[in-house]
Amino acid sequence: MGPRPSTGPAAGGPVAGVAADHAAASAPAGGRRLARHSQARRRHAMSLPDLHLLAGDGPPDAPGFTWPGQGVTVVMGPSGAGKSRLLRQIAGLAPSAATVKVGTQAWAVPGQHLYPPGARGLGLVMQQARLWPALTVREHLRLAASARQARQEAAQQTDQETFQPNAPLTGRETASAAPAEASARHASLPPDPDAWVAFLLTSWRLAELAHRRPGELSGGERQRLAVATALAHQPRRLMLDEPLSALDGPQRRQLTAWLLAHARQRHMPMLWVTHQLDEALQVADHLAWMQAGQVTLQGPLNQVLSREDLPEGLREAAGAVWPLTIQAREDDGWAWADGPGGRVWLPVPDAQPGQRLRVHVAARDVALSLSAPQGMSPLQQWPAVVERLQDDADGLSVWVHLRWQAPRPQGLDDAVPQAQPALLSTRSVRQLGLRPGLPVWALVKAVAHR
Repeated sequence: MGPRPSTGPAAGGPVAGVAADHAAASAPAGGRRLARHSQARRRHAMSLPDLHLLAGDGPPDAPGFTWPGQGVTVVMGPSGAGKSRLLRQIAGLAPSAATVKVGTQAWAVPGQHLYPPGARGLGLVMQQARLWPALTVREHLRLAASARQARQEAAQQTDQETFQPNAPLTGRETASAAPAEASARHASLPPDPDAWVAFLLTSWRLAELAHRRPGELSGGERQRLAVATALAHQPRRLMLDEPLSALDGPQRRQLTAWLLAHARQRHMPMLWVTHQLDEALQVADHLAWMQAGQVTLQGPLNQVLSREDLPEGLREAAGAVWPLTIQAREDDGWAWADGPGGRVWLPVPDAQPGQRLRVHVAARDVALSLSAPQGMSPLQQWPAVVERLQDDADGLSVWVHLRWQAPRPQGLDDAVPQAQPALLSTRSVRQLGLRPGLPVWALVKAVAHR
């Protein structure tokens, strides 16, 4: 018998058969075979279909959940809201109580999984790294990479067969991906597992730890190994259940940066569960909120953050998130970037021109003036026009939706919105006489950067 995991199936590794069906896109130094493989895979991985989950045990008008086929989708909600269960439903690791569809293909219907976990092309990393205590770091990665290669070789032999989801599973079906992905699978046959393991050891800074076992690793090192093991399967999509919760600040920032870079280079959509609002604002392209087992709010990040009916757990994040590029750094340690309203000043003494970061402009941090400010301390002073006003549910505040009036800078990221919400008191709105179409100046004392 093989080694047994210390706390159940290897989350972050071959989680109950949740594995991968596409290859990595980036090569280690000198890895020509990986580079050629990367180019072939990239041609077929730019446009994954959206994944939809339609609740079978909720009210008829329940909105369900959509995992877009690109970018990072963050799921938040209070403890017990059902976030981890959502991931397990998608992975096929929980009894099917919903319809799960990818494009037009159904993976599951209530009461029946049509595609087994190993056929879904998913990677899963859990909150606590569940690793094989008897295996070294290298052996974890080698086992995962070899298992993936075996599945690909078996799948190659069955490409011309029709997958019959209602037929008894023989093992070959488990190795196969959906028929519609057959051509993509052929284009993404894995490189030599040893080369892929070497790449992962280097890129995730595990090379010096290659001969250690999990018990000899720190918490951050174990979590890096869990992520690298999941990636050794080369999943088409990656799910992460609070992957940073056990890490300290520097480790969280480092692992986050590596995950985002890996996913971006490989066009691999990620589904990321977290309780931390700062973490969500740092990584999310799309945001969903769960309550009592139901997804009650979801959409592109800035579309969600501009709503007036945000739940309490998201209310302080109301505003807009801008992905910006540093243009220059001044001698006093301040750097600046072009934003939709004008120049954005940021206290980032180690910033370099060309560096990308995210800026959060919170609605509660925006003040308004009817004339161009003179002799005032806020660095961010931008012209705007009032688009609409909406009373807040508390009866004491008003949502003022603005549109920036400065010419949009060339090269500004398409994800940066031209609109911005501000949350003002009803008294301030009356004193200023705010109304749709009124030109104003927006003053922001500080912006949070990530």
